[in-house]
Amino acid sequence: DIDTSSSTNAIRLELDSNDRPRIAYGSVDDARLAYNNSGEGDEWVKIDVETDNDVGSYMSMALDGDGTAYMTHRDETNDELRHSVVYTNTVWRTDALAGTGDVSSSSPGSSIFVGDTMHVIHANATSGMLEHITQHSEGAVASVVDGEGFNVGLYTSVALDSSGHQHIAYYNSSASSLVYAKQDGTSWSVEEVDNTASVGYYPSIAIDGDDLPHIAYVDESYDYLKYAHYNGTGWEITIIDDLYYNVFDTSIAINSTGRPQIAYSISNYSSGTYEYAVRYASHDGTDWSIETAMTRASYYTQSSLDL
Repeated sequence: DIDTSSSTNAIRLELDSNDRPRIAYGSVDDARLAYNNSGEGDEWVKIDVETDNDVGSYMSMALDGDGTAYMTHRDETNDELRHSVVYTNTVWRTDALAGTGDVSSSSPGSSIFVGDTMHVIHANATSGMLEHITQHSEGAVASVVDGEGFNVGLYTSVALDSSGHQHIAYYNSSASSLVYAKQDGTSWSVEEVDNTASVGYYPSIAIDGDDLPHIAYVDESYDYLKYAHYNGTGWEITIIDDLYYNVFDTSIAINSTGRPQIAYSISNYSSGTYEYAVRYASHDGTDWSIETAMTRASYYTQSSLDL
């Protein structure tokens, strides 16, 4: 057992580059993160990321290469989309400052704490470089991405680009629209992507090799699976699948050739028969193709997919 203190919901699991698990979840009215850096089954650390107000629902999470967790979740009390950066006691940045030549007899270096962040200067005997390492102590930093009285963040998805900047797709129920937010290192920029009908349910976001966002999402009014891609100057929006009934969840990934792939759960009605299935849509550079990955006999209302 990882956390038996209360019931959990909105659970998201990710593995960092060393296959260490991080689990983001809502616990009653709190947002929490559990992580294990040792690889041993019982050595879990739990962090209360946010405890004020009714937070932790509609959870999404992305990890950088060092295991730092970037979580998005909703504050039901204030109708806000929250963003939390959770440091998991791992080194998160190393900068080479200068070559030092022969450092075989050099002393280890020095360290200083600024707030909760440790800065270390040391000589790397392998590379012959003077390096600066920064490390955060365990804990979380939270901020508001979007709010101001709007019902935002009912469904969220977060991804990181090559610079470590966060990109978020989410649903604004006040405007029934899909919204995209980007963090540039100091502040958030927010823009509306699609506001035709009631769109933006179950979004999933992925970043390509050019650091451009791709978003899969649902048009709840017309039961469409839709895809939005920012081409560098504007958003291109495509209807991928037209269902008679419901799409429950989406998951998007960009393959090695830069083309999008989308998995999504459906409940469809055709020719007098209900179909409950997971479908897979892929783009070959020109057209989309759709296939059914699995089917099931019974009705279900929600799911979680990950490509």
